[in-house]
Amino acid sequence: RGKDYLSEEDFKLRCRLFDWKDGQEEWLWKGVALHNEEYVRPEMLKWMALGKEEHREKEELKKLAMKVHAVKIRERQMLAQALPQFKAFLKRKCGGSLLAAWRRH
Repeated sequence: RGKDYLSEEDFKLRCRLFDWKDGQEEWLWKGVALHNEEYVRPEMLKWMALGKEEHREKEELKKLAMKVHAVKIRERQMLAQALPQFKAFLKRKCGGSLLAAWRRH
């Protein structure tokens, strides 16, 4: 399973093994080893998991917002179809203008 800590050299090696090609491993290490530690342990990286959870929640909220938006679009389309029919119905039923038809009943 390996050791329960990671050195800067181990970190850089793992970056290469994971096929990381964007460089900046030294800066990334400084972000992981927040207090200039020589080694980091899994429990020192809990903040990364929190960031991952926040990202997952944001993605879920985006999906929900897209669904709500799609529902609103469908509702507007249905209204656009129904409103002219309703106006015509009121004119036929009550004659004259829509406002007059509405006031009569």
